[in-house]
Amino acid sequence: MNPLSAIESDDRLGGADRLQNITTARGLMLEEEALPEESLTEQVSQDFILEKRATVMPDISLAKQVTHYLSQERREKLDRQIETLYNRVARELNDNPKDVSFALKRLQQAHDIVLEDMWRYEEALCWITEIKTMLLKKQTWRRWSYTWGVFVFFYALIWLTAFIAAFFIDITTWIAGGNILNIWFASLAGGIGGVVGILYHLYWHVSIRVDFDRQYLMNYLIQPILGFMLGGVIFLLSNAGFILAGAKLLDDSAPLIDGVQLFQMLLGFLAGFNQQVVYSAIDRIIRRLLPGHQNSAR
Repeated sequence: MNPLSAIESDDRLGGADRLQNITTARGLMLEEEALPEESLTEQVSQDFILEKRATVMPDISLAKQVTHYLSQERREKLDRQIETLYNRVARELNDNPKDVSFALKRLQQAHDIVLEDMWRYEEALCWITEIKTMLLKKQTWRRWSYTWGVFVFFYALIWLTAFIAAFFIDITTWIAGGNILNIWFASLAGGIGGVVGILYHLYWHVSIRVDFDRQYLMNYLIQPILGFMLGGVIFLLSNAGFILAGAKLLDDSAPLIDGVQLFQMLLGFLAGFNQQVVYSAIDRIIRRLLPGHQNSAR
């Protein structure tokens, strides 16, 4: 029922009642206007439905461009590269079964793409480039092994000869000191240990692994020098330990080389051979003496 019609049908109401009815009618009209339409308040389904397709249809223009790019000539060229790499892998990587297995698997996958699925052409090209890089690196290492490796070998022999000859030099005529011979022999033993470490690494990386890297050349060059210095450091550390333990060190009546000195020379040799262990021990000593110290040299 319209609110205004109710007011018009009741003309007998008094003035106050008539005014109240008019106010009520206007309020009802405003309330009806404020309510939204029923179409706006209906509940809408929240389900998102996708139509299932068996296959995604490729773009025809894009397919034509790819087909034009991957011409028969390009596919045949890639196939010839794969066959060539098969022969190179068998010839150049035969000393490492793990590398051979990895390379053959990659080439097989690339060959399957060339024959069956040229849409993955860039993936096959990436794998072929990976095998080429592996072969190039192997060639470079082999060349460095018998050029720079031979140079390092003779460099180590020169140092070995010098250290052995230094054992027969009487340095007491130049430097006076009670334990000068002890520290001298320990340092020489450390230098010899460094030389032996070089020869061992050459044997491992040239003859076994065939991966001699010229980037580590500086490490080979300084190893005898650092071994000589670390041999002296080990002598000082062991000497301090003997003093703290109350052991009697060499005196003037002792023979030229006794058991304690042989032990110190052995420690010096081991320090020169495996220098990283000595560096770690020195780091631990520094951290104990200086708890707040952080070694940032490495």
